[in-house]
Amino acid sequence: MAILAALFSVLAVYTYLILRKSVKEKKIVKSLAAAAIFIAAFGAGILSKENTILVLFVIAVLELFVLNSVFHDKVIYRLRVAFFFSLGALLTTVVVTKNIWGDGFAMRTFSLDDRILLQLPILGDYISKIVLPFASSLNLFEESFSENSSIYDSNIFLGLTVLSIAAAICSRAILKRNVIVMAAAVWFFGFHLLESTILPLELYFEHRNYLPSIGVIAIIVWGVVFLSDKNDSKILAPIILVSYGLFLSLTTYILSNTWGNETMLYAKFEQDSPESIRAHIAYSQHLEAKGLPELSLGLIQDAVELDPLLFDSVFTEARLRCIFYGEDISSIDWNRNYRVGFGIIGQIQLLDQLEKSYGVTCKDGSRPLLDSLRIEVPKMRLFNESKNLQGPFWDTLSDYYAERLNFEYAATSLENSVAVTNSARGYYKLAVLYASAGLYDSALINARKAIEEDTRRGRFSSSIGGDVYRFIEQIEKIHRRGINYD
Repeated sequence: MAILAALFSVLAVYTYLILRKSVKEKKIVKSLAAAAIFIAAFGAGILSKENTILVLFVIAVLELFVLNSVFHDKVIYRLRVAFFFSLGALLTTVVVTKNIWGDGFAMRTFSLDDRILLQLPILGDYISKIVLPFASSLNLFEESFSENSSIYDSNIFLGLTVLSIAAAICSRAILKRNVIVMAAAVWFFGFHLLESTILPLELYFEHRNYLPSIGVIAIIVWGVVFLSDKNDSKILAPIILVSYGLFLSLTTYILSNTWGNETMLYAKFEQDSPESIRAHIAYSQHLEAKGLPELSLGLIQDAVELDPLLFDSVFTEARLRCIFYGEDISSIDWNRNYRVGFGIIGQIQLLDQLEKSYGVTCKDGSRPLLDSLRIEVPKMRLFNESKNLQGPFWDTLSDYYAERLNFEYAATSLENSVAVTNSARGYYKLAVLYASAGLYDSALINARKAIEEDTRRGRFSSSIGGDVYRFIEQIEKIHRRGINYD
């Protein structure tokens, strides 16, 4: 979807420039055709990936600061001032309301200094990955970009260096009024505006670079052509571009081999980020799936040593000991001030699958492990701060208990889930659960709640209304046959 968004965004900006020129030349047919293509491309880009909305930002910057304006100097000055004030108001609104829209994102708490220190070198690293796409040490599990990072950290220093070079090139382009370089720079930084600003989101994801990378590539191509023209050489540009293309092909081949070998990839992540708990857990899960419990357990023990209070890794270690070595899990100290993350949901699912495969029920002393989780996890730090963690946690527990015909715990867990999420699917599952137990009144109540929530679903969310209506009809048929309700 990101590639499609990039394609449609480039087409939208290109056709806008054609539209602008056609209007000046008073070519009506060409103007109408360009306008139609622009609208279609922009709409298709929005449907592909929402950050295509920044095409409007790129166009605004081009009009106000790059292209020759049709407005009077005083008018363009006022428009520029209004643009900066609007941009500031927009960013302020986004930051102030982050607790509302950001509930579904992995957020971190940064001071303003931390945000400035960390976001700028990340942009520098994004640029370096386009120019020299090696399998670098930075990856999804990178932890050096943290609240405790220093400007002298190698990754941060390299990123800032690359960004400084990019800033110098852009500054020279502004002084020389080089429209291509300025537009390309606006494209790169403009499309990173919502994803790499002062917002304290999870910091490092390479896929955020797909669309902005077009700007950097445009500057590279322009640089090659500029050098060729300056040296009056007709073969210099083709030689440089072919050589660089071969280099990119080679590095891409090396990268594809690394990414294509899952074991090698996780091993590289763990080696490049030895302080990353997430890298240890991911590699451990991969080795566990490969049937290498000893290696998997060793990695998890390393993760526990890195952070003894992260319950995701503590629980994973206990689960592995139980599944592969038959050890009791009563060693978990529930009185410790653990904090819990999204990883616990995947661990419950793994426990469910492995119990089915091995026929082993892990216990915490005299009670099943899942009973302990149901009681203890809601007491842990971070659990009650995230609805996106609470909902899936209770929903996963409900599935676990329902498969084991424990209606009481399954219903209670699912009620906890829908109390947090108000999910149409959650209410529907709860209705089916009550109907399976013969509690038809409760089933109908939750089915009707599912219908209500389904009507409030997002525009692009699939509807379950048809399934719920058919379910209600079946329950009402049972009622007409004289079967008693609860």
